[in-house]
Amino acid sequence: MRKFHENSDGGQESGFWDAIGGRPPAAGDTVGCGYEFGTGGTLFFTFNGQRLVPDAFKGLYLGDDRDAYAAIGVNGENAFTVNFGGDLFKWLPANEWSWRLDGHVGKLSGPQSLVEDLPAY
Repeated sequence: MRKFHENSDGGQESGFWDAIGGRPPAAGDTVGCGYEFGTGGTLFFTFNGQRLVPDAFKGLYLGDDRDAYAAIGVNGENAFTVNFGGDLFKWLPANEWSWRLDGHVGKLSGPQSLVEDLPAY
């Protein structure tokens, strides 16, 4: 797993592979990604419901005038499911109000739809 935020030179390693024993995730594994607002911007990963130590990146403060979008990059044929909060998270603390995005930044604005159009590149 690599971080590309504010890094155009191919990203930085997160330490994720070492934290899970060097093997790639397999069918049935759950990989999560979290962001801690109160620490000046700490990004961390979870694996099968356990927070991985050490944290992946620190000092990723997004600022009040920036939007952040999740992105998943894969290589080759893959099948996966994403959860942006519509279902319970396997890492249990993420299901508490204190971890919810709207608990930190307020209500999301703009039109709400079930299906969003993705930008064409």
